[in-house]
Amino acid sequence: MLRKATLVLVFLCVYVLKSAHGQEHCQSTPQELSIDELQARVDSLQSELIALKRSDTGTDDSPAMRKAEERLLSASEQLECRKESATLNPKGILTTATFVQIPLLYVTDRQRKTGKRGVYDYTTEANTALEFGKVNAVINEIGSIRTGLIGGTTRVPAPGSLGEAQVRQAQLLSEQAFMKMLTTPRSNHEPFRILLFVHGFNVEFYEAALSTARLATSMQIPLVPVFYSWPSEGKVLGYWHDEDEIPAAVVRFQPFLEQLLSMPNSEVIIVCHSMGARIVARALGELARKDAKLQSLKNVVFAAADINVEELNAEWPYLRQVPSVQWASYESSGDFALRLSTYIHRFRRVGESDGSVYVQEGMNTIDASSTTSLMRTFGHSYIVSSPSLAADIGDWVAQDLPPAKRGLQREKQGKDVYWKFP
Repeated sequence: MLRKATLVLVFLCVYVLKSAHGQEHCQSTPQELSIDELQARVDSLQSELIALKRSDTGTDDSPAMRKAEERLLSASEQLECRKESATLNPKGILTTATFVQIPLLYVTDRQRKTGKRGVYDYTTEANTALEFGKVNAVINEIGSIRTGLIGGTTRVPAPGSLGEAQVRQAQLLSEQAFMKMLTTPRSNHEPFRILLFVHGFNVEFYEAALSTARLATSMQIPLVPVFYSWPSEGKVLGYWHDEDEIPAAVVRFQPFLEQLLSMPNSEVIIVCHSMGARIVARALGELARKDAKLQSLKNVVFAAADINVEELNAEWPYLRQVPSVQWASYESSGDFALRLSTYIHRFRRVGESDGSVYVQEGMNTIDASSTTSLMRTFGHSYIVSSPSLAADIGDWVAQDLPPAKRGLQREKQGKDVYWKFP
């Protein structure tokens, strides 16, 4: 039990999910401490925490326990930031990288703040209503990005630094103008595909934009990338805040989702990551229960889904009622963050395949363990860091290829069939 308790307390720090563009959150790391020294500090704090749990005062909800947890989380975040910075040059720019600028559309219920010269950004506080807009995201080029697949994509010079500087020229749109941009027919007569990305825990607005740009370009198909950024607090110790924010986000997001999915002449692909799976599952489940017409919805991807298995089981009979929708769940046994989430909640998470995979009739389950790496965000953000996985989604969406035709291996779990990356 003490071993599990220790893993639980490490959970929030490994769930930080700050991929290569998250260096702005690492500026508080003590520069005089080496990786080995930071690791020793984390180990020491873990030992202190175990000792506190053994004492009579170490109850789960005591102030002393919370303070000890917070010290461990902060130290662990510093350790991960130091490991990440070891791969970057002093300016935070990959020395051999070339960069592309990707135009994105966004929906958010974050509060807006205006800075110098009228430039604005979005905070971590919740707004009572949705705002709509467009923004440009600059990402380093991995492989070969085909600039013609997403309208307006261009190659650009490297940004001055990684982080917020990679997201530029946010522009507000009216809801009417926003929806019009999603209904303008393409000139090449291809299906009008819309990618809607819903992020997870500990993500700021700019990070949601960068993840959307990375996923959209890696899918390698023509589409219009859109992201919904709910008011995650964007920090490690905001975990409890983010969980409490989910129900309100569902209420604000659901009317927009219904409008988007009722549009004619379009195909919508929803990719929800981590805690974002709770928002999508609950909103779609409620729309299904009221028999909403969701004619544009074609594909739904749960990626590293941090949602209780029992909750998705309860929603599934209603989700399956939505006609002509294909479902997929990408899971991993190397997702350390979800393994620890399971310990915290005492309920298994859908995206965690350590020991067994989550399988539902009518949903393609895909074990993506071979695409994950504990050296990057503890194996949790593979949906945006693995080009092969994103390309697999693109092949599924664009060509309607079944898993066997996409080079995935057929596996069995009892009587259930699932698929696996080789």
